[in-house]
Amino acid sequence: MYPAAHRLSSALKTSLPVILSGIISILLVELILRLVGISYPVFDIYDPLRGHALKPDKTGIYDKEGFSFMEINSLGYLDVDHSINKPNGVYRIAVLGDSFTEARNVALETTYWKQLESALLAQGKQVEVLSFGIGGYGTAQELITLKKDVLQFSPDLVILGFYPGNDIFDNARYLSRNDDTFRPFYQIIDGKLEKDESFKEISLSYLANRFLLSAVHHSRIMELVNQARRNIQVIGMQSSSQQLPEFSIIDPNLADGIQREALEDAWQVTERLLQEIKQLLEQRNIDFVVLVITTPESVHPEYLAQEFSLFPDGIPYYAENRLSELGQRLGFRVVTMADSVKEKIREQNLFLHGFEETGLGIGHWNEAGHRHASQLLLESISPGQQSEPESRLKIHSGNL
Repeated sequence: MYPAAHRLSSALKTSLPVILSGIISILLVELILRLVGISYPVFDIYDPLRGHALKPDKTGIYDKEGFSFMEINSLGYLDVDHSINKPNGVYRIAVLGDSFTEARNVALETTYWKQLESALLAQGKQVEVLSFGIGGYGTAQELITLKKDVLQFSPDLVILGFYPGNDIFDNARYLSRNDDTFRPFYQIIDGKLEKDESFKEISLSYLANRFLLSAVHHSRIMELVNQARRNIQVIGMQSSSQQLPEFSIIDPNLADGIQREALEDAWQVTERLLQEIKQLLEQRNIDFVVLVITTPESVHPEYLAQEFSLFPDGIPYYAENRLSELGQRLGFRVVTMADSVKEKIREQNLFLHGFEETGLGIGHWNEAGHRHASQLLLESISPGQQSEPESRLKIHSGNL
């Protein structure tokens, strides 16, 4: 036998027991975790159209920020199942959005869209509200979701929950701050919206992330590792809760140089995407409402007590104002929330964002945030009976 081959054979004989022992240990730990019932489920999966989605029919507890028992429906959304065929006489509302609309932080019945449904039903309206919100989505993914799933349910109204804190950035590859590997984008090329699906390009990073995203659904050990990562994030949130949240600069006029151009480009793409959604719905005689979700800093009691005196004019409400102007030009309703609730927040020292465990005033809406959003929507819309075409959705004019 050649010396090199002999050395390889000897190395294999030496390392084989170690490898087998390691495999057996891993399998044993996996078995113990399953027998004991220790599980930290992950709900996201790869999606070839939108980059990522929720795993259909997955259930489990979510406690990273807030708490809920999540039950993903058969289509892959955090909602109950709904029949594709709309019941006679029912006014159907579909809701699009990101993590604020998905709302895994609170119980299903306390989400803003579910509370809206309950309130309308209590008024005697024949209404059904369906949620298509998925955490991490930008307007591009919401447009794709509209085409892929929403329209087949024949909604009479589509509400899009728009979060200025990251939706602008998530609509531009060069600004996106989301650590999600898989995301389609749109660009304006020669005046037209062109889809950028480069997230599908095969690379070592792509393959590694695809493997990890799949493995975590089949291995309790991988779930445990991921939970450790979550715990580190929670510790970071608790630490940051001791400080006031920073403003996200989304006004191009407040940025400099290349950043200003990048922000304005991202806004242009965002506005074109909203225009595309509006036109798509208008062709089907479907009403469209944009709910501008509050950012933590825009409704933080301490900032409101100072009336934003420490910050340049226009920062808190730039997105609300720009989106409202867009809605007026294109003919869709924009429901703005931050300016509407500031007096109540001042009077009651009310926190719409955050949870006791991870810190108030940061992160996602708590139950109070969802409650106030549902109340504003309830004041803004009034579904009519489907049997009377002239009494379609009434969208009240004026600021809320």
